[in-house]
Amino acid sequence: MDREDVLRRVLFVEGPEAYYEGSTAALKVASYLPLPYSVLCSLLIVPTPLRDSVYDYIAKNRYDWFGKDDACIATKDKDILDRFIGREEILGGGPSNSFF
Repeated sequence: MDREDVLRRVLFVEGPEAYYEGSTAALKVASYLPLPYSVLCSLLIVPTPLRDSVYDYIAKNRYDWFGKDDACIATKDKDILDRFIGREEILGGGPSNSFF
């Protein structure tokens, strides 16, 4: 996975050796959410190329459908920001709130 993949698609790190991208990442995140959202993880049985096609279509059109906010919600709320892993944490430098 290169930098462009990371910037283009959502990346979910589940452990030191486990990371997922695209539709798989979104569905893995959903599995940690309360009902009814966690039920979405059952879509993992759908073949990845088909799921990723739907994911890419939604990603391409989401701003047209839902609009776009100029500011990221994570930077507005410290509690949400603290849930993100910063570059230093990924590289072993300890906790940080910085982004890539």
